[in-house]
Amino acid sequence: MSYAVVLVILGIIFVYGGIKGYSITHLLQGQLVPRTPPAPPGNNPSGPNPGGAVVSGTSAYSSPISSGAKFERIDQGVDYQQSGSYTALGSGIVTKIATGWAGGTGQAVYIKLDNPITIGNQTYDGYYYAETTPLVRLNQKVNVGQPIASGGSAEIGFLVNGEPTPLQGGLGASTKPTQAGNDFYSLVNQLLKR
Repeated sequence: MSYAVVLVILGIIFVYGGIKGYSITHLLQGQLVPRTPPAPPGNNPSGPNPGGAVVSGTSAYSSPISSGAKFERIDQGVDYQQSGSYTALGSGIVTKIATGWAGGTGQAVYIKLDNPITIGNQTYDGYYYAETTPLVRLNQKVNVGQPIASGGSAEIGFLVNGEPTPLQGGLGASTKPTQAGNDFYSLVNQLLKR
């Protein structure tokens, strides 16, 4: 194999790895193991609450993840990994089930909250589950704690005016946390401590 062909193959591996979140070392060794990116500055999941969100009146809400879920990263929402189903954060109506989330990484379920959540000066009118398989149907009424999406890797976050906040920094390793992602992470941690 020529040197140029090897360089092209390595370039493809590097780009694919960066987009999909795999470490290059693992890709070269044939191990598709997602890398755990370092927490963004000020967003260390083992440190202080990112965004500083403390929400009062959370009795109408329940954590959408189990206590054993693995945190992966914060971007427009929060990426988690768990074996069990993801459950409803709050009661509401399924307003959208979309395919091709973030360039084709699964489906997304959008839920409009019966009672919007305000954190700081931002009001969130709903939440979404993406990169996983829906367990609900369009226009279905959901209740707190009801299974919404299958287990595995998923991104969960807030909706503003019925849509996720835009990504900051693009797809892949360069994605940066948004305020909505930080607020969602803080709320889930608060709900897990109850």
